[in-house]
Amino acid sequence: MLLSVFKVKGHSMEPFIKEGSLLITSSIPFYIIKPREKDIILFKSQGKTIVKRIVGKEKNTYFVEGDNKSDSKKFGAVSRSDILGRVVLKI
Repeated sequence: MLLSVFKVKGHSMEPFIKEGSLLITSSIPFYIIKPREKDIILFKSQGKTIVKRIVGKEKNTYFVEGDNKSDSKKFGAVSRSDILGRVVLKI
């Protein structure tokens, strides 16, 4: 996924990303640098495409959560291979 548009469903990333926002995502940044804390990423989990913020890292495993603590599920660990890209622009 070099460049993709993703429409947000849900409130887990509010107030930074509101429901209905369009996100431009790209895998290109992760060809240059590894994902790091505070990056907002798009990843696959149980057949769904999800957007969350990286809050921690251990080897090739990343811990993610939404910004809206009252409306965000804990996803725990996401493997590097499940990460599709980084949010590079929100509209």
